Amino acid sequence: MKLKGKAAIVTGGNRGIGKGLALGLAREGAEVALNWLNHREEADSVVAEIREMGREAMAIQGDMGKVADIENMVRKVSEQFGKIDILVNNAAIYPSKMFLDKTEEEVDRVFAVNLKGPFFCTQCVAKDMVKRSIKGSIINISSGHSLLGVPIGLSDYAATKGGLNTLTRVIGAELAHYGIRVNCMILGLSRTPGMMRQEGMDMFEKYLLSAFPVPRLGEPEDYIGLLVWLASDESSYSTCSCFTVDGGATNVLLMPRPPAV
Repeated sequence: MKLKGKAAIVTGGNRGIGKGLALGLAREGAEVALNWLNHREEADSVVAEIREMGREAMAIQGDMGKVADIENMVRKVSEQFGKIDILVNNAAIYPSKMFLDKTEEEVDRVFAVNLKGPFFCTQCVAKDMVKRSIKGSIINISSGHSLLGVPIGLSDYAATKGGLNTLTRVIGAELAHYGIRVNCMILGLSRTPGMMRQEGMDMFEKYLLSAFPVPRLGEPEDYIGLLVWLASDESSYSTCSCFTVDGGATNVLLMPRPPAV
């Protein structure tokens, strides 16, 4: 119960890795608010599961690419829980299309959700923390694609995650004065519904399993230990840092160019 008495927000917490992170925080005692944009039934299911643990939970619909929706979410959570101790910037999109085929509209949307969203979520939550004198923890969820040039049609996604790594360091330095810590988790290729729907994943999974030092894809549960540590007071000396949890993939991975999509 390392997070007993703490209140958390997990953006994109209704499915995939976000769902696993939200449940992991709740198991350690946190009250959890999760943001969702689509699939309300999944959000309601996660809330019910958290409440069965005896924790408070709420789900708020909102587009994390829009500042008005972010401000509305933070206001509602702050009013409901009375404070915000933990923010997990998890919401992200990763439409796969090769670099030469991407449109301005598609790239703008990826940057809005994946980079602008965490920027303003962090700003809004940090303002609330400062107002309430909360020495909180902000955790950005990045990707191994920020460290590798993997040619599978995720150039805009990779760019936003690289930006998120840098944003972590800069914002962490600025907010340290207030006792607010900002860290980043760089996750490996994970078995989530969204990822497994990507074209060619069956081929890539077969190749990757032979190349990874830990020969499997990641699961949401693989990331909860680090998440809880970063969210708890045990990590009070850690800020501006990016931690990689990817089965060793970014240390060794060499991926051949895929067939033309």
